[in-house]
Amino acid sequence: MGRLSPTAQHELSSRGRRTEFPLGVTLLRQGDRDMDVLLLENVRAGPRACVKITVTSETGDESLLGLRTSGDVVGELASVRHAPRSATVTTATATAVRRFTSAAFKAFRLTWPEAQDALAATLGDRLTWSNNQRHEFMQYTVSVRLARVIAATAERFGSETHHGLDIGIPLSQREWGQLIGATEEAVRQAMRHLRRQAMIENGRRQLVITNRQLLRQYSSIT
Repeated sequence: MGRLSPTAQHELSSRGRRTEFPLGVTLLRQGDRDMDVLLLENVRAGPRACVKITVTSETGDESLLGLRTSGDVVGELASVRHAPRSATVTTATATAVRRFTSAAFKAFRLTWPEAQDALAATLGDRLTWSNNQRHEFMQYTVSVRLARVIAATAERFGSETHHGLDIGIPLSQREWGQLIGATEEAVRQAMRHLRRQAMIENGRRQLVITNRQLLRQYSSIT
């Protein structure tokens, strides 16, 4: 949405139906053939919207590919490609969704050329992020990769508390590992290292950055 003019944002919003969902609701399911497109929005007076993008292999293993937040669209690939859903989308916080039919989303893109450019730029950003992640897998240690993704996640979703900057998203160590291409045990050791260096405090699916400057310096190591 940030790539659209205010007029185009208003026009897009007017074409969709808004619904609010609590944490843990599946919005889109891998393999389904519906083609609706969802625009994510904050719940009024609630936390920043966040959904998990996951894929399940033929053997049943689930992997976390990424996170999306307010202003992002999800489900657009199925609409554009007229193909089954390639991933599952699940709310990670209370999230509002504005739902568009495939036809309504296409009509908007055709009416507003800037929307085509915005969608192309968004898909390009996601491809760049994926390529950068593969590069980081080879370039950095697990603890540095973890520090980098924690810092980036906090920038998007974090909220201030008395103890520090709370990440605000309940992610397991396995899910952190999936984001950085590391095993759960490697993430456990990396978390222990960051905690010993007084950069973070973590508990069950909760993580707080206690020293942002130190974490930022550590995550900038090349």
